[in-house]
Amino acid sequence: MKIIGNTMKKLIGLIIIFLAQIAHADCADFGLEIFPKSKTLSSNPYFIITGFDRGQNVVKDLNLKFKIYLTDGEDTISIKILDTYRGRNLLQSVFKPSEKLKLKRFYRIVIEDVFLGSQPDVEGFGCKDFISHTFEIISSLPKSAITNKINIEGRSFVQYGCGPSSHVVFSVESDLFEYMVKTKLTNVENGSVQIFYLSPFENKLYVGNGMCSGEFGVIPNKEYLIEFELFDLDGNLFPTVPLKFVSDSLAQLPNHP
Repeated sequence: MKIIGNTMKKLIGLIIIFLAQIAHADCADFGLEIFPKSKTLSSNPYFIITGFDRGQNVVKDLNLKFKIYLTDGEDTISIKILDTYRGRNLLQSVFKPSEKLKLKRFYRIVIEDVFLGSQPDVEGFGCKDFISHTFEIISSLPKSAITNKINIEGRSFVQYGCGPSSHVVFSVESDLFEYMVKTKLTNVENGSVQIFYLSPFENKLYVGNGMCSGEFGVIPNKEYLIEFELFDLDGNLFPTVPLKFVSDSLAQLPNHP
């Protein structure tokens, strides 16, 4: 009887955990990422937030259903959304504070009623508030880059069980302290345009889509014009030389991580 009793207790415990997971499913099955990660910013910084899966709904409803602001514990600063871009299962917004931030203050970005508050410097997941890492406002940032170069390297294609991961791969050279790359992809044949901000990974940019999501849809055997602008912590854009390519004609590279 003790064995049966213990088994029943374990079963009941598993059922309770399962029901709790169902109850929280609407708020747990997504993620957000914020640029920049730097711990020092100027008084007029720019930010980019990217929502994955159900996180797209959060990005779509910022300042509507989900209140977003910057705070140093005393002042609360609202934000202005400047642009929004859509990928496959991804949604991205560029925003900035509605006023200049005060020097030598420490701020965080807060989105209410979305995520569970996290440990310092770690973005969290759950069902309460999303709280970003802390950053200090300083009078000046590292100087803008002199060197900005992006070159095409080839393509990467991996067939997975649920679909392919297909990218055109570019190398990046820049002296910028921290940056994202505003990427504009134009189909030369029909003129359709896709825009998204990409984060470089080990000085590489991967333009395309993964198995479950992606920033760009690249049609095989079509010619594309691609334009890059490096986006720094103050919202400055540094253009590079536009490039053209036909994706399937590029050399196959070793699989990227």
